[in-house]
Amino acid sequence: MSAALPTAVDPAPLPTGFRRALITFTTLVVSIMGTIDATIVAVCMPQMQGSLDATPVTIVWVMTMFNIGQAIGIAVTGKLALRLGRRRVMLGAIVGFVILSCICGFAGSLDAMVIARFFQGLFAAPLIPLSQACIVDAYPPKDRAKGLSVWAMGVILGPAIGPALGGLLTQHIDWRMCFFVNVPIGAFALLLTLLFIRPTERTHTRIDWTGLVLAASIVVPLQIALDQGDTLDWFGSKIIVALLGVAVLAAVAFVVRGLTVPGNILPLRLFADRNFALSTLSISALGMVLFAQSALYPVMLEDLLGWQVDTAGLVMGTFGIGGFFGALIAPKLVALIGSRLTMALGATIIMIGQGMGLGLDLDMGPWQAPIPGMLAVFGLMIAYVPTTGLAFSSVGSMDRDDAAAEYNFVKTVAMSIGVSLVSTLLYRRPQFHWNVLAGHVRPDNQAIDGYSQALGADGWNPLTATVIAEQVRSQATMLAVIDVFFVMIGIAGLVIAVAALTRSARGPVAAAADPG
Repeated sequence: MSAALPTAVDPAPLPTGFRRALITFTTLVVSIMGTIDATIVAVCMPQMQGSLDATPVTIVWVMTMFNIGQAIGIAVTGKLALRLGRRRVMLGAIVGFVILSCICGFAGSLDAMVIARFFQGLFAAPLIPLSQACIVDAYPPKDRAKGLSVWAMGVILGPAIGPALGGLLTQHIDWRMCFFVNVPIGAFALLLTLLFIRPTERTHTRIDWTGLVLAASIVVPLQIALDQGDTLDWFGSKIIVALLGVAVLAAVAFVVRGLTVPGNILPLRLFADRNFALSTLSISALGMVLFAQSALYPVMLEDLLGWQVDTAGLVMGTFGIGGFFGALIAPKLVALIGSRLTMALGATIIMIGQGMGLGLDLDMGPWQAPIPGMLAVFGLMIAYVPTTGLAFSSVGSMDRDDAAAEYNFVKTVAMSIGVSLVSTLLYRRPQFHWNVLAGHVRPDNQAIDGYSQALGADGWNPLTATVIAEQVRSQATMLAVIDVFFVMIGIAGLVIAVAALTRSARGPVAAAADPG
């Protein structure tokens, strides 16, 4: 090693004890901080829209730019960690994230908010992949499921508790507190990282700037197209077609270059590992289901049922209960029945939960509404741990930072696609269901006469028409919500298929992951 570089601690697995527990706790805090912002802001978007003088179309850029910054940042995380050292990158990311959170909190215009959110996403990007790499390094293969279950708590629980925290802060204080709350969390995460995360060896790795530009050329137009597709009528818009065309061309160039040029920003050779490739596909599907709940429930609870933002947030916060219990039993299930069966079991529980969502209606109560989401997050946590364990079961220590970045890059892009899919269904399917339901609303329909009499009206009149139109709108939107649950069942089914195609872990991992 060059004399100019500091001596690093070998990130070899640690024995059971206080030191490993502290590293685990540190990664839990860092992962919560890195993921909670993905959903906490979604709850306060209406209030933010009013304060920043934005429209429903332009306020979407607050989420869009964060996702773009995060995806680009994840792409370069692996190489930065190799070049600067993992702990240095994590410390810099935490400091930058906290500073940008404060700038977002003080933003007085939409333009300032959008720019700050891009850089906030950029600094948030390294937190998940590098905290994940720390866990993989700290635990020997036979104990890795235990460490990953604690780390995954932050990844799953962050988005789950975000709406509850955001709803309370927005309703009772101010929406800007959704950003300022990152300050104490960030200060704590910074102290823990400084004290307990082990430095890794720094190498003179070249950063592939061409590959980074190509990755950005995939993410930026794709994210904009996904967010603006509903507004611009998707393929009926030349702008959307052009954006998707640029993304596809950039993706082709990125793959061709990655297969022919060594040292790509995201080493595609890692996908030659069957378990890594299939697990990346599985975690992408799981991420889509998780963020589908975050996008679906505010519409269902606030728009359809008319609940206050803090009530809706608290209902969504109960998802974390399912995630907590899932994290407790996931390692035990991996040791008992193996990684592949545990993945399939978790996906089956997700399907059951989303299936229960098919039975929801506009008369649902606060105890009935969260059950599909709670079961989904419970199953997600059960499937998440073995999926990540299998992904890294045969990845070498020198490739872990790159592998973690690549794993999370694909997952982040998939989650954006999932949110867009949910948004599109909630935008288009109500119109479909409206057309079907409205076809039965006729003055000669005896049921309409009975409903009019129940309203105290004498036959068909403008007041009756207005009330019935609102009822049809609500029912059509509720049917669109049910459509989303149905699609999520299919996506969870994909995880079961992937689990069947993965290979049993070999070597030391087999003892814990696939005991036979």
